[in-house]
Amino acid sequence: MDIVGPSNLVTFAKNVPPTWRRSLAQWVGDPETEAEFLMSRSPITYVDQIKTPLFIIQGAKDPRVVKSESDQIVEKLRARGVDVKYDVYEDEGHGFTKRENMLKAWRDTSMFFEKYLLCEGGGS
Repeated sequence: MDIVGPSNLVTFAKNVPPTWRRSLAQWVGDPETEAEFLMSRSPITYVDQIKTPLFIIQGAKDPRVVKSESDQIVEKLRARGVDVKYDVYEDEGHGFTKRENMLKAWRDTSMFFEKYLLCEGGGS
């Protein structure tokens, strides 16, 4: 399960709003001078190790973790045949502001977990 998460720390750091770049360089790393370090810690680097189904939720208007972060990992996983449920909320940003969207996301999440953890996943 991934909700508005970065997949590539280099592209993530390059795409944050300009006013955040200095702070992000301190918190996460500088994409210009620490790209190798950031890639070594990026989920996209280890995408070939992901074998279980993944559910990704993304706000299309997210200024912090832009949609292309989720698109990258979804594309790579689907190319490998990994089951990915990808829900993009066109009218949301970094998290939920609309109750209807939040309820749908939690309903879809519980159905995803039920499908993979209880029915198919060997839950007893």
